Amino acid sequence: MTFSRILVTGVSGASTSECLRRVQTDLGSERVEVYNVGHEIMNLVGESGMSLESGNILNAPKETLTALRMAAFERIHQRLSEVHKMHLVDVHATFLMRSGLKEGLSFNEVKKFSPDLMLTVIQGPQQIHRKLRGHPGAYLHLTVADIVKWQEFEVYITNMLARILGVRHFVVAESQTETLKTILLDLVHKPPVYASYPMTHLPEEEKPKVRRFVEFLKERFTVFDPAAIDSSHDLSPHFSEEDKRAISNHTIVRDLEWMIGINSDKVVAYLPRMVFSSGMNDELRFGHETGKETYIVLEHHDPSALPSLSPFTEYKSRVFWSCEDFRYYLDLDPQLRNVYDACEERILERIKERKLTHDTTPLSEERFRTESHAFWQYHLTPEEYDQKKNLIDRVVTYIFNKWHRTRPSG
Repeated sequence: MTFSRILVTGVSGASTSECLRRVQTDLGSERVEVYNVGHEIMNLVGESGMSLESGNILNAPKETLTALRMAAFERIHQRLSEVHKMHLVDVHATFLMRSGLKEGLSFNEVKKFSPDLMLTVIQGPQQIHRKLRGHPGAYLHLTVADIVKWQEFEVYITNMLARILGVRHFVVAESQTETLKTILLDLVHKPPVYASYPMTHLPEEEKPKVRRFVEFLKERFTVFDPAAIDSSHDLSPHFSEEDKRAISNHTIVRDLEWMIGINSDKVVAYLPRMVFSSGMNDELRFGHETGKETYIVLEHHDPSALPSLSPFTEYKSRVFWSCEDFRYYLDLDPQLRNVYDACEERILERIKERKLTHDTTPLSEERFRTESHAFWQYHLTPEEYDQKKNLIDRVVTYIFNKWHRTRPSG
């Protein structure tokens, strides 16, 4: 899938224009064209001799702003003839003024542009607050709590317009230029996933494993990483209690509602060590309840020391006992993944039974193979079984060898 017309929103101070310039620089101006609606409006103002400046233009009557915006979109529309390019239009969906919220984008303008993808660039509210200090607009009255709500309105309005038009919408952190490029170039081959992992209670020595796992995910997926915005720790002593509460609540909205709810098809959780993580548990639950595929990847290779997982964990997520297992699973043809799941479940049942009965006799590969094939002969038609039996045998061999090679001989 190649996108041609991409509408990009973001509040003032979110560094949307800088982010898009980096994308254009990386991909080349022969492939990417970036248009800024605000700049086009100011060009029109200058050409018409209107006495408006960037710092006060939002004080103009609504009718004037609407006419200028429509004219700016018309100018941009006339330059969209190069079909081999990706055309990114940078625009604000909303403005937050002293007088309240103002429209930055109308449905008719979006409909006429006819985007095939919509994006919203976000930043931590503290970073936006700092950047707005030097903005020509009248934003000094805004608190961090105000900016949190403004950014949430920006995402909400953009997502609503995208759903009405039936186009995909992504919310992307300004720092995630690589993720944005993957969306534009390779989304069809790299489905979007949310990377979930412990943060607060994970020992420092385990954190490099998390970074390696996220990099592994990026080889196969478009990855949304919660660490892309570290807003909860960047707190000024001058912030009010309302600011701090808003930042905390915003983290939940951002990770659950946007990164999982809007962006992702899957949630992949990585737990290199068994530690408490309320965030990861909530992310898996939210993903499960909103129809996403949810996976947990652990690092436990020894069947004699398998952790006891809560049924509340296993009912909502497919569990992999190592990164190696997860990689093998992803490489399987989709029709063989249910074979893997069934074989894994059977051998784990055998391991747990033998552990409970203190049975130390070696597990029989032949018996496991026979039981596995009998299971699939029961569930498949004779024709389907004949087509898949060699592939089933390959999966059975992998799973048996994986567990047998680490099992104590007794």
